[in-house]
Amino acid sequence: MKKINLKNLPMDEVLTKNDLKKIVGGGGSGGQDWLCYCPGQGTWGVTTYDQGEINTMWDNIDATCSWGGGCSMM
Repeated sequence: MKKINLKNLPMDEVLTKNDLKKIVGGGGSGGQDWLCYCPGQGTWGVTTYDQGEINTMWDNIDATCSWGGGCSMM
């Protein structure tokens, strides 16, 4: 399993859906801002507060950008 050190995570690193699930905070303890992108469609910001919102974020990418997109931490 890939270890993710948030202190040393580069700003331009693109994380996979599984990576995001490992590091997202939960329980309403705070949100995380993400910059998501889709080639040819542009970028958009997403804030997540729990793992369910990570799933929704990736479902949106899968539904609108089947040729490859991703998210990185802001």
